[in-house]
Amino acid sequence: MDILLEAIIKRVLSEEECDVFIQIVKSKGSKLPCNPIAEYRELKNRYG
Repeated sequence: MDILLEAIIKRVLSEEECDVFIQIVKSKGSKLPCNPIAEYRELKNRYG
């Protein structure tokens, strides 16, 4: 998830593109901590 945040910061991917990527990865059985990248960013900002 950190690499997705980095991609947004460096403008490699948009937030929407990251959300699509997350959904694709999760649809293939992988587990990620959050669905939208915005939720992960909020958790990361809150808890470091």
